[in-house]
Amino acid sequence: MLLIGTVLVLALVKTTNNESEKSSFQWHLFFLIYVFLLIACLEWTGGESTVGISLKDPLFWMVSCIALIQLGIQWKKIYGEG
Repeated sequence: MLLIGTVLVLALVKTTNNESEKSSFQWHLFFLIYVFLLIACLEWTGGESTVGISLKDPLFWMVSCIALIQLGIQWKKIYGEG
C-alpha cells in the first residue's frame, strides 16, 4: 500500500518551474533508492517474490538503468544550466 501511495505522489508531481523540477528530481531519486533497498532487504532476509521481482532479474536492472538515465537527464537540466 505504501508503494502504491508513493507511485501516486510521484505521478502527481508537476514540473512547471525550476524549484518544482528539483522537487521532482528528489522524489524520483528517493523512490528509486527506496525500491532498490526494499527489494534488497526483502531478498537478503530470505523472502521470495511470487511475481519474480529480485535483484537477479534482468528486467529489474533494465528498468533501474532507464530510471537512472532519466535522473541523469533531469540532473543536467537542473544543475547544468548555470
